[in-house]
Amino acid sequence: MSANHGLPEPQSVLIGKLGRKIYVEVDFLVAADRWTLADGDRIRRELNEALHAPGLSFWLNVELHTDPDWDAQ
Repeated sequence: MSANHGLPEPQSVLIGKLGRKIYVEVDFLVAADRWTLADGDRIRRELNEALHAPGLSFWLNVELHTDPDWDAQ
């Protein structure tokens, strides 16, 4: 995913499962003025398609942020 879009390695990846639902959160620290909301939507859609599995549902959060201290909080 990162290499396909020129993204850096994620700052954090959190995954949890409860019943048939899988919770996935991926946070990327990106350069300011490089990424748009549409880029974030495209990345989210692609990741959702890659994770799709019959019988499971996903709660997916992909965050692109520019604040290096955000994940330190």
